Amino acid sequence: MTSTNFTIDNVNPLILYTPAATWTEGSAADDPLASDYSDGTFTLCTTKGSNATFTFNGTQVFVHGAKRSNHGPYSVTLDGITTDFDGFSENPIFGTLFVSDVLTSGLHTVTVTNELLNQTFPFLDIDFITWTDTVADDGETTTIEDTTTAFSYQPATSWGTDLTAAQLTGFSQNNGHVTITTGASATVTFNGDFITVYGPVGPTISRYTVVVDGVTGGTFNGTKENYTPQVALYYANGLGAGQHTIQLVSEPAVSGQFFAIDYAQILPTASASATPTGVASSTTSNTGGGSKSNVGAAVGGVLAGIAIMILLVFLFFFLRRRKRRRDHGPNRIVLEDKFSPTPASGPSSFSMADLSSSAAPAQVAAPYSVAGSEARLAYLDSESGVRSPPLANPWGSSTEAPSSPPRGFRTVNNDPSVGSASDASSSYGGRTSTVFSAGAAGLGAGGQTSRKGAPLTMPPTANLPLPPGAERMYVPGREQDFGPLPPDYEQATEPYPGRS
Repeated sequence: MTSTNFTIDNVNPLILYTPAATWTEGSAADDPLASDYSDGTFTLCTTKGSNATFTFNGTQVFVHGAKRSNHGPYSVTLDGITTDFDGFSENPIFGTLFVSDVLTSGLHTVTVTNELLNQTFPFLDIDFITWTDTVADDGETTTIEDTTTAFSYQPATSWGTDLTAAQLTGFSQNNGHVTITTGASATVTFNGDFITVYGPVGPTISRYTVVVDGVTGGTFNGTKENYTPQVALYYANGLGAGQHTIQLVSEPAVSGQFFAIDYAQILPTASASATPTGVASSTTSNTGGGSKSNVGAAVGGVLAGIAIMILLVFLFFFLRRRKRRRDHGPNRIVLEDKFSPTPASGPSSFSMADLSSSAAPAQVAAPYSVAGSEARLAYLDSESGVRSPPLANPWGSSTEAPSSPPRGFRTVNNDPSVGSASDASSSYGGRTSTVFSAGAAGLGAGGQTSRKGAPLTMPPTANLPLPPGAERMYVPGREQDFGPLPPDYEQATEPYPGRS
């Protein structure tokens, strides 16, 4: 549902002026500021206690008029609650005399009363009244012309269509029904709960009574000082779904007055109140404010919001866990030899030699790249991703690996009864021995296999220091060598042999 404003002018019959004789319509001939009023029309009084009453179905009401130097105090009563106002203003103000708070949707009555205190300031006038109601978002306004079968006229002989003879003009599609018979009625049958019936008002137009679904809705006066066509004679909403009837009955005060029907409009709306009201609407304008009240839509919106929140939380934890795995997972280059040479014309790699299969030397590819006649080592910095300058080839420009001296690894034998395993001339006596071994650097790295106890030829990278910032290669399942252990305390403090 969408909040919509409906407006009726001061000459609308649904504004009940009481007593009628104390109210008169303003004119430009009597008031130089008449053109400042809406449509140049207004209704005024100068009698204490004179009032204008309007009943509507909606949620808010606005009463428009003027505050001028000859206007005095007035009061506004809304649903039995009265508030006093001052209509005096040194400079003319054309605007709202009263603005209600937002009301509960339903039937309301507002009355504006002249509270005259000083004959110097006797005036109170009404320009127009606006109220707010709700209109359905879907559907279209349906216009029912007076010539359709939706209208029925009783008795048929009392109604005519000659508007020229009655001096009536300005009708929709230039057609209408008119009668001068007391009690003649026009009935419109429709499906819906929001309807407005239009016709003319003027000095020759009579009073009329409205009956809604068999219930009298009130009597209204179409007699006005000036002729105005296409005025909303009756407005009703909150009728409920289904078929309804609106009957308008001619009640002329004097012989010769006319009552005429122009057309009806059915609007696609339903008020929260089921009470029909005798309120008319000549114009409608969408205020743009929405007032959705569909429970299903509200529940669906809440569930959708909860689902989105759950999805966001799940996504947050998923990304966080993924980042944690990336930060703490294994080195992604563990399957690569980070110190392997950069290929020149083709990839260079070691071939694994089976140390136990043969004593013959195993052929290996040179662990460096060749550029021209100079062989140089190269490596990739794992932190910056930039290839570092090649290292000098420890073998010079030759691609043949020279014989490397054997590396000795000294072990400690704590058993004094066991002598040297291979070095009988050692100055450490029977407590230490020296053996030659390929070591960790020689295993699987190529070189030359040897008989037991013979030295193994080391690869050229065996004794090279790691490049700055390089990380140790990690091989799953193999313990890492983090460098030599600190000396045993007893060994470090033991005196040299032969010293006391």
